[in-house]
Amino acid sequence: MQQLPHRPGHPGATLIHVIGCQPGGTPLDLDQTLGALKQPRAVTCRECNAASSLP
Repeated sequence: MQQLPHRPGHPGATLIHVIGCQPGGTPLDLDQTLGALKQPRAVTCRECNAASSLP
């Protein structure tokens, strides 16, 4: 999980990656990932296609 900071004109967001896509971040288990995606402005990474890893 990666927290994207607030920028002028753009709210902050949470980006969910497959492990190894981005260095650092917070590793999550499946329940934590699904919970994080229920939060406003949370999305999966398109580059690593994280959505395809979720049930």
